[in-house]
Amino acid sequence: MKTRLLMGFCLMCMIASVTAQTINVKGIYPSGNVEELALMVAPMGYGDAQEIVKVVANDSVFTANVKCSTNGFYTLYGNCNGGQLIMPIYHPTTEDMDFLLRLNGNCPQVESDNNNGALSAYNLFTYQQGRKFWMGTETINKDEIFPFLRQYMNAADSIAQTYNCDASVAEYMRLWAYTSMWKLYSSVPRALKIKADDMPFTLDELLEDTKEMFKSPLAVLFPETGYIILESLPKGTMEERLSYLYDNYNQE
Repeated sequence: MKTRLLMGFCLMCMIASVTAQTINVKGIYPSGNVEELALMVAPMGYGDAQEIVKVVANDSVFTANVKCSTNGFYTLYGNCNGGQLIMPIYHPTTEDMDFLLRLNGNCPQVESDNNNGALSAYNLFTYQQGRKFWMGTETINKDEIFPFLRQYMNAADSIAQTYNCDASVAEYMRLWAYTSMWKLYSSVPRALKIKADDMPFTLDELLEDTKEMFKSPLAVLFPETGYIILESLPKGTMEERLSYLYDNYNQE
């Protein structure tokens, strides 16, 4: 009995040690005073909203001590000219995280390695594509919207190949692309000022197999995942739908 209690206590200590592990973050913003950006950093994952840490700023340098991410991904938040800055960062080790932060327009870019070069390139792509969608839809006709939206996935694959990034980063960008296309599809009628019934293609035609895409454990990092999976469930009784959910989306 005492041995079991001792083993249990040791295990709790080990778990506490792992969960309490933190990482030092240091960034440089060469373009100006970093305090104006009101930067914060957090590990990605469920429950990590409580782990958001405000950076300590000193002119162009900022630092933070952040809880280690269990999946290697972090989010950098901030504000610029009244707009929100959001930038994913990949750092799969417990070593110090160092990077340069630049802005392309109001789009954050992180310079450190190929992985974050890929994420920055894709962040810029989605930023520019979003502006084009909402501000330039007068130049996009109904027949062009399908290839326009498919560019999200094509760009993710192309950028992953160009930067030769880790498989986890390539997987993350494909999920980013998938959820972006899903969100924009429902906005097409409003953006193009057409009726929903006049859409030239269906959501199923635009998106790849939901079951295959969301086999990735990184899918939980995207808040849209639950809604997309819910939409994919077949009609039927609650038991039938739950059975389908378990059979197709259960993570071992």
